[in-house]
Amino acid sequence: MEKRRAGPIMMLLLSMAGLSSDKVMAAAVQFTAMYAFGDSLTDSGNNNYLNSLAKANYVPYGVDFYQGPSGRFCNGRTIIDYLGDLLELPLLPAYSNPFASSRDILKGVNYASAAAGILEETGQTLGERFSFSQQVQNFESTLSELRKQMHDQELNQHLTKALAVLILGSNDYINNYLLSSLYTTSY
Repeated sequence: MEKRRAGPIMMLLLSMAGLSSDKVMAAAVQFTAMYAFGDSLTDSGNNNYLNSLAKANYVPYGVDFYQGPSGRFCNGRTIIDYLGDLLELPLLPAYSNPFASSRDILKGVNYASAAAGILEETGQTLGERFSFSQQVQNFESTLSELRKQMHDQELNQHLTKALAVLILGSNDYINNYLLSSLYTTSY
């Protein structure tokens, strides 16, 4: 099997974390799935299917992404996409994507939602979004689906080899400190 190399962005992130590409690649072999929770920094398109003002399914978003505008709040791939590439996992389907199949979820799911936060009220002024607690409930729904595909022991093995990534909280700060007239949580 050909040894994969981390791209320049991933190398920068690894060096910032004090890790070498070789160490990460050695550890990555154990991960067979990834489940991502977060906000717009990691959303792969969940908000496309929600009644929300927080959407990125139009240009200039996605101009460097092979699918074009996909709901990612960037010009190309998110950090979750880069991490998945490093772990040799496919792009994670957005949880709310009606076109994702039950086979797609075997390698993981992206639950992230733009405008989401740790606090339940975070982002509510922008319409629907999956708060962190809703993302956890969505993960529980995925587990129910996985139970239909494998026995309990298989599911336990699957989850012990899965990586959970949580990247959120910036919207909580923004709401509390920059939008304190809209969010009483700053008090």
